[in-house]
Amino acid sequence: MKKYTTVFIAIFGALLVSCSSDNGEVETKTFTTQLSKTSINFGNVEVAEERKETFLVTNTGTQAITISNITAPTGFSVSPTSGTINSGDFINFTVTFIPNAIDIFNGNIVITSNSTSTANTISVSGTGSTITTGVKTYENTIASIMNKSCSTTGCHSGQNPAGSVSLTNFDEVKNGFIVDDSWGEITSGRMPKAGVSPLTQDDKDNLETWINAGYPSGELKITSYVTDVAPLINQSCATTNCHGGAQSPTLSNYSQVKTAFEATGNLSSIGRIESGNMPKNSANLAQSNIDLLKTWINTGFIEQ
Repeated sequence: MKKYTTVFIAIFGALLVSCSSDNGEVETKTFTTQLSKTSINFGNVEVAEERKETFLVTNTGTQAITISNITAPTGFSVSPTSGTINSGDFINFTVTFIPNAIDIFNGNIVITSNSTSTANTISVSGTGSTITTGVKTYENTIASIMNKSCSTTGCHSGQNPAGSVSLTNFDEVKNGFIVDDSWGEITSGRMPKAGVSPLTQDDKDNLETWINAGYPSGELKITSYVTDVAPLINQSCATTNCHGGAQSPTLSNYSQVKTAFEATGNLSSIGRIESGNMPKNSANLAQSNIDLLKTWINTGFIEQ
Protein backbone atom coordinates (compact mmCIF):
# COMPACT_ATOMS: atom_id res chain seq x y z
CA MET A 1 0.00 0.00 0.00
CA LYS A 2 2.85 2.35 0.80
CA LYS A 3 4.30 1.80 -2.68
CA TYR A 4 1.04 2.81 -4.39
CA THR A 5 0.69 5.87 -2.11
CA THR A 6 4.14 7.07 -3.08
CA VAL A 7 3.37 6.72 -6.79
CA PHE A 8 0.09 8.68 -6.39
CA ILE A 9 1.81 11.55 -4.58
CA ALA A 10 4.47 11.73 -7.30
CA ILE A 11 1.90 11.91 -10.10
CA PHE A 12 -0.23 14.52 -8.25
CA GLY A 13 2.86 16.65 -7.64
CA ALA A 14 3.74 16.52 -11.32
CA LEU A 15 0.25 17.69 -12.23
CA LEU A 16 0.56 20.63 -9.83
CA VAL A 17 3.82 21.67 -11.45
CA SER A 18 2.33 21.49 -14.95
CA CYS A 19 -0.52 23.85 -13.95
CA SER A 20 1.78 26.41 -12.37
CA SER A 21 3.94 29.15 -13.77
CA ASP A 22 7.71 29.22 -13.40
CA ASN A 23 7.47 31.21 -10.18
CA GLY A 24 5.24 28.61 -8.56
CA GLU A 25 1.96 30.50 -8.95
CA VAL A 26 -1.09 29.01 -10.71
CA GLU A 27 -1.51 30.65 -14.15
CA THR A 28 -4.69 32.75 -14.55
CA LYS A 29 -6.21 32.86 -18.03
CA THR A 30 -7.87 36.16 -18.91
CA PHE A 31 -9.91 37.16 -21.98
CA THR A 32 -10.12 40.95 -21.87
CA THR A 33 -10.13 43.72 -24.49
CA GLN A 34 -10.01 47.50 -24.62
CA LEU A 35 -11.66 49.79 -27.21
CA SER A 36 -9.84 52.90 -28.38
CA LYS A 37 -13.18 54.73 -28.81
CA THR A 38 -16.65 54.40 -27.34
CA SER A 39 -18.35 56.79 -29.78
CA ILE A 40 -17.81 58.16 -33.30
CA ASN A 41 -19.61 61.19 -34.74
CA PHE A 42 -19.23 61.60 -38.52
CA GLY A 43 -20.98 64.97 -38.65
CA ASN A 44 -22.64 66.03 -41.90
CA VAL A 45 -21.89 63.94 -44.98
CA GLU A 46 -23.44 64.52 -48.39
CA VAL A 47 -25.90 61.86 -49.54
CA ALA A 48 -24.13 58.96 -51.35
CA GLU A 49 -20.70 60.27 -50.31
CA GLU A 50 -18.60 58.38 -47.77
CA ARG A 51 -16.51 59.21 -44.72
CA LYS A 52 -14.26 56.82 -42.82
CA GLU A 53 -13.11 56.61 -39.20
CA THR A 54 -11.13 53.91 -37.37
CA PHE A 55 -11.03 52.29 -33.95
CA LEU A 56 -8.74 49.74 -32.28
CA VAL A 57 -9.60 46.62 -30.31
CA THR A 58 -6.62 45.71 -28.11
CA ASN A 59 -6.18 42.36 -26.36
CA THR A 60 -5.34 43.22 -22.75
CA GLY A 61 -5.64 39.62 -21.51
CA THR A 62 -3.39 36.59 -21.56
CA GLN A 63 -5.29 34.51 -24.10
CA ALA A 64 -6.21 34.98 -27.76
CA ILE A 65 -9.43 36.88 -28.45
CA THR A 66 -11.63 35.71 -31.30
CA ILE A 67 -13.99 38.30 -32.77
CA SER A 68 -16.67 36.28 -34.53
CA ASN A 69 -18.85 39.12 -35.83
CA ILE A 70 -19.31 42.90 -35.86
CA THR A 71 -22.66 44.44 -36.75
CA ALA A 72 -23.39 48.08 -37.63
CA PRO A 73 -26.62 50.12 -37.90
CA THR A 74 -28.12 51.37 -41.16
CA GLY A 75 -25.82 53.74 -43.00
CA PHE A 76 -22.66 52.36 -41.44
CA SER A 77 -20.36 49.41 -42.16
CA VAL A 78 -17.27 47.95 -40.47
CA SER A 79 -14.26 46.21 -42.01
CA PRO A 80 -13.10 43.62 -41.18
CA THR A 81 -16.02 42.01 -39.36
CA SER A 82 -14.01 39.25 -37.64
CA GLY A 83 -10.49 38.37 -36.57
CA THR A 84 -8.20 36.88 -33.95
CA ILE A 85 -6.11 39.08 -31.63
CA ASN A 86 -3.19 37.58 -29.73
CA SER A 87 -2.32 38.76 -26.22
CA GLY A 88 -0.91 42.30 -26.29
CA ASP A 89 -1.80 42.79 -29.95
CA PHE A 90 -4.63 44.79 -31.63
CA ILE A 91 -6.70 45.04 -34.80
CA ASN A 92 -7.51 48.33 -36.51
CA PHE A 93 -11.12 48.42 -37.74
CA THR A 94 -12.52 50.89 -40.30
CA VAL A 95 -16.04 52.32 -39.99
CA THR A 96 -17.58 53.75 -43.16
CA PHE A 97 -20.57 56.08 -43.19
CA ILE A 98 -22.52 56.41 -46.47
CA PRO A 99 -25.90 58.14 -45.96
CA ASN A 100 -28.55 57.22 -48.52
CA ALA A 101 -30.95 60.03 -47.60
CA ILE A 102 -31.12 63.47 -46.02
CA ASP A 103 -31.68 62.19 -42.51
CA ILE A 104 -30.09 61.57 -39.12
CA PHE A 105 -28.37 58.19 -38.70
CA ASN A 106 -27.31 56.66 -35.39
CA GLY A 107 -27.03 53.41 -33.47
CA ASN A 108 -24.43 51.03 -32.04
CA ILE A 109 -21.65 48.95 -33.50
CA VAL A 110 -21.80 45.64 -31.62
CA ILE A 111 -18.71 43.44 -31.30
CA THR A 112 -19.27 39.72 -30.62
CA SER A 113 -16.25 37.87 -29.21
CA ASN A 114 -15.02 35.65 -26.38
CA SER A 115 -13.90 38.73 -24.46
CA THR A 116 -15.26 39.08 -20.92
CA SER A 117 -14.97 42.87 -21.04
CA THR A 118 -18.26 44.79 -20.79
CA ALA A 119 -17.14 47.45 -23.32
CA ASN A 120 -18.20 45.81 -26.58
CA THR A 121 -20.25 48.54 -28.30
CA ILE A 122 -19.41 51.82 -30.01
CA SER A 123 -22.12 54.42 -30.59
CA VAL A 124 -22.04 55.96 -34.07
CA SER A 125 -23.90 58.92 -35.49
CA GLY A 126 -23.95 61.02 -38.64
CA THR A 127 -26.21 63.16 -40.76
CA GLY A 128 -26.97 62.84 -44.44
CA SER A 129 -26.92 66.36 -45.82
CA THR A 130 -27.98 68.05 -49.02
CA ILE A 131 -25.83 67.43 -52.05
CA THR A 132 -23.57 70.47 -52.42
CA THR A 133 -20.70 69.11 -54.53
CA GLY A 134 -18.97 72.08 -56.14
CA VAL A 135 -21.11 74.57 -54.21
CA LYS A 136 -19.47 76.79 -51.62
CA THR A 137 -21.73 76.84 -48.55
CA TYR A 138 -21.35 78.31 -45.10
CA GLU A 139 -21.15 74.83 -43.67
CA ASN A 140 -18.57 73.26 -45.99
CA THR A 141 -16.36 76.30 -46.69
CA ILE A 142 -17.17 79.65 -45.05
CA ALA A 143 -17.39 78.60 -41.38
CA SER A 144 -13.74 77.48 -41.30
CA ILE A 145 -12.62 80.78 -42.87
CA MET A 146 -14.56 82.76 -40.26
CA ASN A 147 -13.23 80.65 -37.41
CA LYS A 148 -9.65 81.10 -38.59
CA SER A 149 -9.58 84.80 -39.37
CA CYS A 150 -12.69 86.66 -38.20
CA SER A 151 -14.52 85.12 -35.23
CA THR A 152 -11.39 84.77 -33.11
CA THR A 153 -11.27 85.91 -29.47
CA GLY A 154 -11.08 89.68 -29.22
CA CYS A 155 -12.36 90.16 -32.75
CA HIS A 156 -15.88 89.31 -33.97
CA SER A 157 -16.84 87.00 -31.11
CA GLY A 158 -17.35 87.11 -27.37
CA GLN A 159 -19.40 89.55 -25.32
CA ASN A 160 -17.92 92.67 -26.92
CA PRO A 161 -17.20 91.85 -30.58
CA ALA A 162 -15.46 94.44 -32.75
CA GLY A 163 -17.95 96.95 -34.10
CA SER A 164 -20.67 95.07 -32.21
CA VAL A 165 -20.65 92.55 -35.10
CA SER A 166 -20.46 88.84 -34.21
CA LEU A 167 -19.50 86.34 -36.90
CA THR A 168 -19.84 83.03 -35.08
CA ASN A 169 -22.71 81.31 -36.93
CA PHE A 170 -24.48 81.30 -40.29
CA ASP A 171 -27.10 83.96 -39.47
CA GLU A 172 -24.51 86.33 -38.01
CA VAL A 173 -22.10 85.90 -40.93
CA LYS A 174 -24.80 86.31 -43.57
CA ASN A 175 -26.07 89.43 -41.79
CA GLY A 176 -22.51 90.72 -41.52
CA PHE A 177 -22.00 90.50 -45.26
CA ILE A 178 -25.43 91.88 -46.20
CA VAL A 179 -25.92 94.59 -43.57
CA ASP A 180 -22.49 95.43 -42.20
CA ASP A 181 -20.51 95.21 -45.47
CA SER A 182 -17.99 92.66 -44.20
CA TRP A 183 -16.93 92.02 -47.80
CA GLY A 184 -16.09 95.71 -48.22
CA GLU A 185 -14.02 95.57 -45.05
CA ILE A 186 -12.15 92.55 -46.42
CA THR A 187 -11.49 93.99 -49.90
CA SER A 188 -10.29 97.29 -48.38
CA GLY A 189 -7.77 95.44 -46.23
CA ARG A 190 -9.30 96.59 -42.92
CA MET A 191 -10.40 93.04 -42.11
CA PRO A 192 -9.01 90.79 -40.73
CA LYS A 193 -7.16 93.04 -38.32
CA ALA A 194 -3.41 92.85 -37.74
CA GLY A 195 -2.25 89.90 -35.66
CA VAL A 196 -4.99 87.59 -36.92
CA SER A 197 -4.49 84.89 -39.56
CA PRO A 198 -4.73 86.72 -42.90
CA LEU A 199 -7.11 85.60 -45.62
CA THR A 200 -5.51 83.76 -48.53
CA GLN A 201 -6.53 84.44 -52.10
CA ASP A 202 -8.44 81.13 -52.05
CA ASP A 203 -10.31 82.33 -48.95
CA LYS A 204 -11.30 85.53 -50.72
CA ASP A 205 -12.31 83.67 -53.88
CA ASN A 206 -14.47 81.28 -51.84
CA LEU A 207 -16.12 84.16 -49.99
CA GLU A 208 -16.90 85.95 -53.23
CA THR A 209 -18.30 82.76 -54.78
CA TRP A 210 -20.47 82.25 -51.69
CA ILE A 211 -21.78 85.82 -51.86
CA ASN A 212 -22.58 85.57 -55.56
CA ALA A 213 -24.40 82.26 -54.99
CA GLY A 214 -26.78 83.93 -52.53
CA TYR A 215 -25.19 82.89 -49.22
CA PRO A 216 -26.14 79.16 -49.25
CA SER A 217 -26.04 77.69 -45.76
CA GLY A 218 -25.64 73.99 -46.55
CA GLU A 219 -27.35 73.26 -43.26
CA LEU A 220 -29.56 70.19 -43.03
CA LYS A 221 -33.25 70.91 -43.15
CA ILE A 222 -35.52 68.14 -41.84
CA THR A 223 -39.26 68.38 -42.51
CA SER A 224 -41.64 65.97 -40.79
CA TYR A 225 -45.32 65.16 -41.25
CA VAL A 226 -46.26 65.73 -37.61
CA THR A 227 -44.44 69.03 -37.12
CA ASP A 228 -44.63 70.68 -40.53
CA VAL A 229 -46.87 68.95 -43.08
CA ALA A 230 -49.95 67.97 -41.05
CA PRO A 231 -50.75 71.53 -39.87
CA LEU A 232 -50.45 72.79 -43.45
CA ILE A 233 -52.61 70.01 -44.93
CA ASN A 234 -55.22 70.32 -42.18
CA GLN A 235 -55.50 74.05 -42.78
CA SER A 236 -55.56 74.08 -46.59
CA CYS A 237 -56.53 70.63 -47.88
CA ALA A 238 -58.18 68.37 -45.30
CA THR A 239 -61.07 70.74 -44.66
CA THR A 240 -64.65 69.50 -44.29
CA ASN A 241 -65.63 70.65 -47.80
CA CYS A 242 -62.57 69.17 -49.47
CA HIS A 243 -60.14 66.30 -48.60
CA GLY A 244 -61.38 66.08 -45.04
CA GLY A 245 -64.92 65.33 -46.17
CA ALA A 246 -66.41 63.70 -49.26
CA GLN A 247 -63.63 64.78 -51.66
CA SER A 248 -61.31 61.90 -52.63
CA PRO A 249 -58.65 61.14 -51.56
CA THR A 250 -59.01 61.68 -47.82
CA LEU A 251 -56.00 63.44 -46.28
CA SER A 252 -56.59 62.98 -42.57
CA ASN A 253 -53.52 60.96 -41.49
CA TYR A 254 -49.88 60.30 -42.35
CA SER A 255 -50.49 57.22 -44.50
CA GLN A 256 -53.14 58.92 -46.62
CA VAL A 257 -51.08 62.08 -47.15
CA LYS A 258 -47.92 60.12 -47.96
CA THR A 259 -49.77 58.03 -50.56
CA ALA A 260 -51.23 61.17 -52.15
CA PHE A 261 -47.85 62.86 -52.44
CA GLU A 262 -46.13 59.71 -53.74
CA ALA A 263 -48.52 59.70 -56.71
CA THR A 264 -47.27 60.86 -60.10
CA GLY A 265 -48.79 62.12 -63.34
CA ASN A 266 -52.34 63.51 -63.19
CA LEU A 267 -52.68 62.23 -59.60
CA SER A 268 -49.59 64.08 -58.36
CA SER A 269 -50.66 66.20 -55.39
CA ILE A 270 -47.53 68.34 -55.45
CA GLY A 271 -48.00 68.88 -59.21
CA ARG A 272 -51.61 70.00 -58.72
CA ILE A 273 -50.50 72.34 -55.94
CA GLU A 274 -47.73 73.89 -58.04
CA SER A 275 -50.12 74.38 -60.98
CA GLY A 276 -52.65 76.14 -58.75
CA ASN A 277 -55.33 73.45 -59.13
CA MET A 278 -55.10 72.58 -55.45
CA PRO A 279 -56.33 73.63 -52.92
CA LYS A 280 -59.67 74.15 -54.65
CA ASN A 281 -61.58 76.03 -51.99
CA SER A 282 -58.86 78.26 -50.57
CA ALA A 283 -55.98 80.46 -51.67
CA ASN A 284 -53.00 78.98 -53.44
CA LEU A 285 -50.19 77.88 -51.17
CA ALA A 286 -47.31 80.27 -50.67
CA GLN A 287 -44.04 79.26 -52.35
CA SER A 288 -42.45 78.72 -48.91
CA ASN A 289 -45.13 76.13 -48.12
CA ILE A 290 -44.67 74.44 -51.50
CA ASP A 291 -40.93 74.28 -50.83
CA LEU A 292 -41.68 72.76 -47.42
CA LEU A 293 -43.79 70.02 -49.02
CA LYS A 294 -41.14 69.32 -51.66
CA THR A 295 -38.47 69.05 -48.97
CA TRP A 296 -40.66 66.54 -47.14
CA ILE A 297 -41.03 64.51 -50.34
CA ASN A 298 -37.32 64.66 -51.19
CA THR A 299 -36.21 63.63 -47.71
CA GLY A 300 -38.31 60.47 -47.71
CA PHE A 301 -41.66 61.43 -46.12
CA ILE A 302 -40.36 61.61 -42.54
CA GLU A 303 -43.28 61.07 -40.15
CA GLN A 304 -42.01 62.69 -36.93
